[in-house]
Parts: sequence; structure tokens; C-alpha cells
Amino acid sequence: MGHEKTAPLKSRFALLIRLAAAIALGSVFGLAMRAAGFSLPVRVTATFNALFKEFLDYSVPLLVLGYVTSGIAGLGKGAGRALASTVLLSALMLCAAGTAAFWCARLTLPSLLPAGVQLSQFEAGGAEKVTALFKIGFPPIMDGMSATLTAFILGAGISTTGHSGLRSAAAGLEKIVDLLVRRVIVPCLPFYVFGIFAALAFSGAVFKVISAFSGVSALIIVLQSSLLLFEYSAAGAVTGKSPLLLMGNALPVYVAALGTQSSSAVIPVSKSCAVRNGVSEEMASFLCPLCASNYLPGSMITLTVGAVAILTLKNGTMPAFADVLPFILRLVLVVIVAPGVPGGAVTAALGLFQTQLGFDAGMLGLLTALDIAQDSFESACNASSDGAAAIFLEALLKRGKKQGNAA
Repeated sequence: MGHEKTAPLKSRFALLIRLAAAIALGSVFGLAMRAAGFSLPVRVTATFNALFKEFLDYSVPLLVLGYVTSGIAGLGKGAGRALASTVLLSALMLCAAGTAAFWCARLTLPSLLPAGVQLSQFEAGGAEKVTALFKIGFPPIMDGMSATLTAFILGAGISTTGHSGLRSAAAGLEKIVDLLVRRVIVPCLPFYVFGIFAALAFSGAVFKVISAFSGVSALIIVLQSSLLLFEYSAAGAVTGKSPLLLMGNALPVYVAALGTQSSSAVIPVSKSCAVRNGVSEEMASFLCPLCASNYLPGSMITLTVGAVAILTLKNGTMPAFADVLPFILRLVLVVIVAPGVPGGAVTAALGLFQTQLGFDAGMLGLLTALDIAQDSFESACNASSDGAAAIFLEALLKRGKKQGNAA
């Protein structure tokens, strides 16, 4: 009996344990290769990382198509209104989360970042010194926004026509992408983390990174926890239920995401927790998969705080809000279409950091390392937020329907 109870917990935290081991082993491996003056093994890991990143970029639209199409197809009538409400609320909340994260970072980072540390001391996290042996491009079949629109058209069409064959095809596609996440992306993640920290160690920057960003990671976790309290308080206000009761019912999805580091991988748990909190089975089947891909406030907080921290290290001064606001608004769009898989948001946003904030390869390496280091809490925040959004949205939609019927 005891074994049956502990096995699921071990399974949920298996990835977390492997990632911690990957960080430690990658650091030791990089330091050993640095001491031996032998760069080839580290370049091999960098080659794997380059290929894996290309593959993840290619997989993003497939994940959106698989999860969101099936979710909309199963909703039935009212899918359009529900989708519009979900995306609008997601955009507003992500914008608010990013703005709040900026101001909190601006107020607290001066005391959290080590005095006198400059970005040049990190040597770009090893990204400029360690290059891949070769690269192969895997162009995505479409970008994330196109995938979201396509998923809506297909899902709404299947829901309207009731075509059983297309409905089965959508369900089959969802199973395929779920297998892709669980059998390919998640198992490869520890090797990806190993390569990142091997490069950091080989450049001699790994301990500087850990020391400089420990306070930043703590700030991010505090902000994410505060966000969850706010979200479930809002959900409790519109439903008349205790926020603490709602959060208690959502605890399983938080723990599951903490171990799997993926809001998409824990969609079944998210759905069951939402139903336990009073969300209908139909709405939970639609909103939880959609929010797993389109509502990632934990990622928004991480990326915003990370941007402020790295810009401060680079320039020696805090960036002005007017300079960062355009980036935050564009980041909202990127996060909405980012996949809820390990490293999905930071991978989708790397191009924006380059074009909008002028991040070079080394700064992107630091950002990725920061994101990976606290990705468990980021994913737990994302997945738990889905349940709060589902509660809040269904309550609003029911109120709107009652008012429409009364009119």
C-alpha cells in the first residue's frame, strides 16, 4: 500500500531529479573539459542542443494544432465566444503580469544582484566560445499565431458540422502530440540542460551565473506565488467559493507540473482539478488544453524579470519602463502562442529578445540558463493558473448567457 502511494510522487518528480542531475553533471563535465583543454566533447553537446532547439521550434505549431483543435472540437456550440474570451483574458492578464514583474524587479533587483558584477564577466554563458559542429534547420510548417488560428477554424468547423471522422482525427492528433511531448521532448530535456551547463562550466561562468541569479530566481518564485493567490482570490470572488479551498483542490496539478516541468503534460490533471472546483466537464476539456498553450503567466514573469536583470548587468543601470513596455506587449503575443512544454516559452521568445532588446548569443544563453534553473516553479504556476482561469471564465460565460436569455 505504501509503495502504491509513493510511486506516483516519484514519477512526478522523476524529471525534476534528472534535471538536477543534468545541471550537476553538466557543470562537472564542462569544468573537466576546461581543465583538460579539450573542447570537442562540449561542442558535441552544443550540437545536440542546436538540433534539439530546431526540433522544438518545429514542434510548436504541431502541439498547438493537436491540443487546441481537439479541445475546441469537443466544446460544441459557443466555441467562438469562449475562445475569444479566453484569449482576451489571457492577453490582459499576461500584460498585467509582465508590467507588475517589471516594477517589482526594478524595485528589488538593485539589492538582489551582486554589486560590481558586469555582464562581460559571464562571457555570454559560454555560448560564444562553444559552437556546434554543424546545424540543420527544421523550418516549422507555420508560425505559432497561424497554428492557433488554424486550430480554431478546424475545431470550430468540427464542432459545428459534427463530422465524426474529423473529430476522431483531431482526437488522434492530440494523442500523437501528447506522445511527442512525453516520449521525445521531455526525455530529451535533461540532455539539453546538460549541454547548457556544460557550456557554462567550460567558459568558467557557471558559478558566477548561479551566484548572480540566485536572488533573481527567488524573486521570480515569490512573484509567481503571489500571482496564484491573486488568481484564485478572483476566481473565489466570482464563484462565492473560498480561495483557499480552490487552491487546495488545485494542489495536485501544481505538484504534477513541479515534477514534469510542463503545463501541457499535466493537462489531464489540470482538467480533473478544474472539475473538482466546479467547472463543467465540457468547459474543462476545452479551457484547460487551450490555457496550457495560451496562458503562461509564470513564463511571462520569468522572462520579464530575466530581461530586466540581464539588461541591468549589461548597462549597469535599470532599464526605463518606456524602453521595456514595447517588449512586454510583444512578449504577450509570443507567450500566448508558445507551447506549454519544458523550455517552450523561452525558446519561442528568443527571437524577440534579439530583435527588441538586442540580446546577443551569450545573453540568450544566460536567459535560457535562468529559465531552466527555475522551470519547475514556472511550469507549476502556469498549470495551476489554467484552473483558476477556467473557474473565472466559466463563471463569466454563464453570467453573460443568463443576461442574454433574460434580455
